[in-house]
Amino acid sequence: MDGFAHHLREAMKVNGERRSVYSEITEGKSRRLSGLLIASERLLLPTAMFYDARAARFNRQGIAVVAGDFVPMEGLPAATTPPVYSERAPQEEIEDVRRDLKGLRRSVRRHARTHNYAAVGEDCARALAMLSAREERLGAHFAMVVHLVESLGFAAANAPRWAAESDDATLGLSRSLVRLQAMPLANGLVFDVMAQGLHGMGCGILVNDVPAIPFPAQHASPS
Repeated sequence: MDGFAHHLREAMKVNGERRSVYSEITEGKSRRLSGLLIASERLLLPTAMFYDARAARFNRQGIAVVAGDFVPMEGLPAATTPPVYSERAPQEEIEDVRRDLKGLRRSVRRHARTHNYAAVGEDCARALAMLSAREERLGAHFAMVVHLVESLGFAAANAPRWAAESDDATLGLSRSLVRLQAMPLANGLVFDVMAQGLHGMGCGILVNDVPAIPFPAQHASPS
């Protein structure tokens, strides 16, 4: 099983390979964002390795906690694919998203304390619906935030499965992973704001660089 650290290394490779493509499209203006993305992934590697180590004994038993909570960096659009939206979100809209994400983080952490992963999934589904509506209304992408919320919801939806396979032995690890993934939600907005300025130049950075996450059908729409 590949694990959390492998997922980050894949992401670093994608961002490294695409850095020059995006730089050419934007006349160098994207290089700062590419560098920050790679640096943030590198900084997270030790934490990812720690979670992989905690999950190793379960993975050896065929229980894919942590390893199965991240999807491969496969099937990505080509780096030259233009973004769907090309506008910048107004500052007041960005602040609204920031407040929503902080509220989501508080709610997720509260539900995780009692292992209420269905409620976490519902929180994430509502957030994704609001983000999608906002993107369409503003004509601006929030690709990194959407990716982080999807990843969080995916891990939460998987937690009961790993618990059932392990006689609840994985619950503590799943809770820790969910809480960890809730922490950087608002930070992802920083990357999105930077990327929006590049989308108007026809550069699909972030939009093209995150994999599709199979967020479960039972959480496909808010309850």
